[in-house]
Amino acid sequence: MSIKKKPNIYWFIIDSVRTYKTGLDDRDRIDILDDVASDGIEFTNCVTGAPSSLLSAGAMFTGLPATFVARHFNEWKFTGMEISTMQTLKEEHNYETHPILDTRDLREILHKLLPPLKHKELPKGYNLSDYVWHNKDVTKIFKHYLAKENPNKSNAYVMWYDCRRDPKTNDHVKEAIEAIKAKGDYDDSIIIMQSDHGYPDPSTKLNEEYFKDIGHDMILTDDNIKVPLVMKIPKGPMGNKFKHQVGLVDVLPTIFDVLEIEYKKLNTSFQGTSLLPIINKKEEDNRIRKVDTRLPMDVRRIGCLRNNNFKYIYLYNDELEFFYDLKKDPTELKNLVKDKAYIDDLNKFR
Repeated sequence: MSIKKKPNIYWFIIDSVRTYKTGLDDRDRIDILDDVASDGIEFTNCVTGAPSSLLSAGAMFTGLPATFVARHFNEWKFTGMEISTMQTLKEEHNYETHPILDTRDLREILHKLLPPLKHKELPKGYNLSDYVWHNKDVTKIFKHYLAKENPNKSNAYVMWYDCRRDPKTNDHVKEAIEAIKAKGDYDDSIIIMQSDHGYPDPSTKLNEEYFKDIGHDMILTDDNIKVPLVMKIPKGPMGNKFKHQVGLVDVLPTIFDVLEIEYKKLNTSFQGTSLLPIINKKEEDNRIRKVDTRLPMDVRRIGCLRNNNFKYIYLYNDELEFFYDLKKDPTELKNLVKDKAYIDDLNKFR
């Protein structure tokens, strides 16, 4: 008796894309996000696990905050905890996995979370040791694997693009989507499109010159930590937008939920949770999501907790707190830590 093949997965990450357009730099939201959202759903209040590509990747590919899977930025060692990852799909559920990550750093560090490509299967002229694959290369490699895939196996693709300094980013991602459609796989697959983190809005003067000595990954304003998150699932709703507070840590559990396979969890309230209850309108807006700027052994670490009403920020080294009412103060200018009217709300986040 043949086993029914599970849906293919196409997971697009576009590095540094904001949730909106400014017209001021190359980090603006790209149009293909709107195109796919019209065929699926969008979460308009999603936050990254960290405003850093590597830390964000560690969080989204495990469903855990990055601080749970690494101690130090330069000592990223995944310990093989008993949790579900994309590796689980390959080892336990017969998926062929194709992580097409644009930089060598990501390919080397995340190889235990995303089973690496085999060098001999890459298109001619490409090597896993290449320092960077540009956006046009990512699409070319994707189409190469798409043409060669085993039709009797379920396939999971992860494509990592980078919007920075490439005005044709949208075109390259759109070309990949068109290839999926040409294959006849668009309607029956899981398609996810997101960024890894946002980027400071130039209009706020938090520009590259301002944070050149500290890095944008130390900034926890909403323009930097909120990310676009678009999903298209087989037989799912079309054109819906959800304002619920969610995080990129929720994407992996959602994949497992859509596939109707077990997602193994650790005993932590910060682990990601499937978004299907929200999509099926069976969950209220009650999630709190965590954002970190550094790993536990790093200096100058800052942590953040956010829901759709409040944001709490804590500077570990300086033991400083910031608390904002996002409804009344969306630009996060008034620190309410000493406001007695907010003490009960503040203590919940503490």
